[in-house]
Amino acid sequence: MMAFSFLILEDDAAFTRKLRNNIESVNPEAKIYSTSDVNEALDTIKQANIDVFLVDIALENYVTDLTGLDFIREVRKVHKLTPIVVISSSLETQRIVETFNELKIFAFIDKRFDGEQIEMELEKAIEVAELSNNRTISLKKKNDIKVYPTRNIFCIQRMPYGKKKILVTSYDDTIGEVTTEEFSIKSSLGEVIDLLENNKDIIRVHQSWLINPKMIRGLNFLKEELTLVSNIKVPIGATYKEQLAAFI
Repeated sequence: MMAFSFLILEDDAAFTRKLRNNIESVNPEAKIYSTSDVNEALDTIKQANIDVFLVDIALENYVTDLTGLDFIREVRKVHKLTPIVVISSSLETQRIVETFNELKIFAFIDKRFDGEQIEMELEKAIEVAELSNNRTISLKKKNDIKVYPTRNIFCIQRMPYGKKKILVTSYDDTIGEVTTEEFSIKSSLGEVIDLLENNKDIIRVHQSWLINPKMIRGLNFLKEELTLVSNIKVPIGATYKEQLAAFI
């Protein structure tokens, strides 16, 4: 299974740790964001594509008076189908039940659930995320079109010395292996970025490199180099360090 991204909005630190353990049990390569602050959570969804949200419905931000329910409403303005799992410490949540249809809540987790029950809900949410968050990029190779789920891409490299070609390294679900394929481009890496539109699965880290930040496994600022899954080494361009910092 490939890595999925999760955002936990929860003010109980112990339960957050439990959720992290549960998530890593069902998706060991998961990218997990967690916060108890609604505004910070809203900033996170501007920077990263989230596959599953886990939200404490009763959470309150005492500065802005925003609740977990307010956060869900903001999420649904952009993420129409992304699974949202609601967290509560009790079953006296009539107001939650009343919002299920409006906000398309995927599942409900009571904090009294054991780990096995929580992991079952998470597995179901991942299955839905795989279908609903079908972000792809299509690249032409001779007379064929190759469609990549962007979550499976490790990196895209523009070949040097003026060659109008790119190399795409990704995990191929059909054969269960990492593959690298070559494609022709008309001019620059910019046209690939245009194909990605507002897709945050892939970011630029160098004049010649795009990467999937979920695949980052190491960072060496002295060498200005990233290490991705499969020990792929990628240079970091000075222009892109600030953008990259949001994902480290």
